[in-house]
Amino acid sequence: MNQVWKFGRSAGFALGLALASTACASDKKQAASIKQLDDLLGRVERVHLETELCHQRAGAALEALQVVLKSPGGEDLATNFAELQGTARASEDQSYRLRAATGPLKASAEAHFGRWTDDLAKFGSPALRQKSQERMDAARASFDAILAELAPAQSALEVYNKSLKDVTLFLANDLSSQSLTLIEGDVHGLVDQAMGVDQKLKDTLAACRGYVRTHAPAASLAGSPEVQPAADSGAVSKPR
Repeated sequence: MNQVWKFGRSAGFALGLALASTACASDKKQAASIKQLDDLLGRVERVHLETELCHQRAGAALEALQVVLKSPGGEDLATNFAELQGTARASEDQSYRLRAATGPLKASAEAHFGRWTDDLAKFGSPALRQKSQERMDAARASFDAILAELAPAQSALEVYNKSLKDVTLFLANDLSSQSLTLIEGDVHGLVDQAMGVDQKLKDTLAACRGYVRTHAPAASLAGSPEVQPAADSGAVSKPR
């Protein structure tokens, strides 16, 4: 009788360990899912930050160019041109940072949505599986909207920075009132480019905010300030 009791106790203990181990593994998988979600949210916020800085620095470079065009000459012109060179480099460097943040963003999204897709098969409830599928589809569409805005914004920004670099190269070898007059048409074209870049970057910022607002965990939204839109003061306008 004692041996039977011992066997029963040992079997029950082993079963308890197995159940605890299964529960622990399940908890770890859920924790990993939450970690991936947090990582993706962080990547989106990083892209938002880099895009905001691109918006600011592209606008600052255009403002510096407009100051150069209005400079009377002499030391003021040389000083203002040096400022233009610095802001143009800053805009170009920032575009590289945005490009560098894009790869990790995509990789994080693939990991998150891949795990979510795998987890759909684990539901016992068809109704909850359907609801989770719908939420995943909405989240994926919201994320894809970021990429849809980001790609043309990056391309337009890089074209703008190259045009700006050409202008600074031209002036670096001939910084005179005559050369400024010669490139007026090029500058107007550059302003048109800048206005397009301005809107595309704002669209990217809006897409990032949309994802954060809709798909961030409730605790994240409550514990951190909402990402703010680009200030209107950074918008570009044609010189009069």
